[in-house]
Amino acid sequence: MFVDYRSPRERAGQFQPKTRKMNGRTIVEGLGMVAGVAAILLWTTLEVGPVDTGYEAGKENRPDSASLVMTEENPFLALDESEGLPKEAEMERDPLFSAVEENTPTSDVITGVINPEETFTTLLTKYLSTAEVIKIADKCRPVFPLGRMQVGQPYKFHIDKGLFSRFVYEIDDKDQLIITRGKKDFVVKREKIPCEVRVQTVRVNIRSSLSGAVASAGESRELASRVAGIFAWDVDFIRDIRAGDSFSVVVEKRFRKDKFVGYGKILAAEIVNQGTTYKAYRYETSKGVFGYFDENGKSLQKGFLRAPLAYTRISSRFTYRRFHPVLRRYRPHTGVDYAAPRGTPIHSVASGVVLERGYNRFNGKFVRIRHNNGMETLYNHMSSFAPGLSVGGHVPQGRMIGRVGSSGLSTGPHLDFRMYRNGVPIDPLSVRTIYADPVPSRKIADFRALVKSYAPQLKTGIPVNVGVAEKNGKSSMKGG
Repeated sequence: MFVDYRSPRERAGQFQPKTRKMNGRTIVEGLGMVAGVAAILLWTTLEVGPVDTGYEAGKENRPDSASLVMTEENPFLALDESEGLPKEAEMERDPLFSAVEENTPTSDVITGVINPEETFTTLLTKYLSTAEVIKIADKCRPVFPLGRMQVGQPYKFHIDKGLFSRFVYEIDDKDQLIITRGKKDFVVKREKIPCEVRVQTVRVNIRSSLSGAVASAGESRELASRVAGIFAWDVDFIRDIRAGDSFSVVVEKRFRKDKFVGYGKILAAEIVNQGTTYKAYRYETSKGVFGYFDENGKSLQKGFLRAPLAYTRISSRFTYRRFHPVLRRYRPHTGVDYAAPRGTPIHSVASGVVLERGYNRFNGKFVRIRHNNGMETLYNHMSSFAPGLSVGGHVPQGRMIGRVGSSGLSTGPHLDFRMYRNGVPIDPLSVRTIYADPVPSRKIADFRALVKSYAPQLKTGIPVNVGVAEKNGKSSMKGG
């Protein structure tokens, strides 16, 4: 059967297809296009002629082909695709590219800093495949998660024969992340940045607070925090410090290119608090085990810290009859309330095991820890728990377990700290200290020689201006 697919207008003879008249201009344009295509095809089939180097054949000073410089007169002398784009073209193509090559354009070390727009993925995929980046990210997670890379931190790529060999990222002023391509897999390490270590003595007179005096002396508050940590078993740096107190510390200072980048080990320290002198010496009691001891070899570390945090004041003490500010009635308060700003770190006063980590409407967020000899401690009204803190986990003395808050029945940010002996509440401010092991008797002679060597550096009889540190850097050594 014949089927007529024409439209009604076509069947009626009313539709006439449009025709384009050929004129001279159309013919010229068509011939020009054909001639252009033919010229291009012809050129690509011909070999490029020799380049005029300006040298005569047979002359001794004629350069070899590798030393010829191609000019811009012949645009068809392009790079082989295997060589990649020139570096300038790569930078224009990738706005995230911030690296600058060291020495010469053929250097195998490329340095840069992390840009705001960059992530570890965009950074590493310049030299590695996506699968390799994923593998590296998994390996880095327990060492240093790559998602924590900070804007402005420097890095280095080591490229060997065009292939990724090594990546070094500075985590901070002290540590660096190193990723190396091994024979079978990538190797990830976190190492100390090599620095020049100078041993110096800092002496400070205290006007109001330890941290304030250290800061006015031109030192970092980190030093004050570390000194306070050494003497935390003997001196309460919130309640006990008085104007006129002083301290001396022999400390390692780390320098990179003569720029101070942080403190190393505190080798010896002395503090005079309300007329009483406390001394501390760092000493290795066994291989790889260090501690701080007084001049007689007795350990400064005791069973419990004097306080679990750096507090502002004691707002409520241990009592069996206290008027509760929220419940509006008298009831026992078998703990000590330490008023402190919200977010202040809370530390475990002794080593132990976490029994509870939870919340109730009275205590708010709380942590209960079991210690030796039937002792337990309870920390109430927290704002948050420390990352990684879990029931059944071990916490060493001084480890941060959470931060100050006002959760539960509370009128303001503070820590309600409680202690129990065999289940019976006791006053934390009345706990008798228990000393850790002293310097072994077989090493006591060596320890006393160490104490004697530091005596001149710790001497506090030399007057100094209030809040001004005196620094002596006579000894210097290389170290990590």
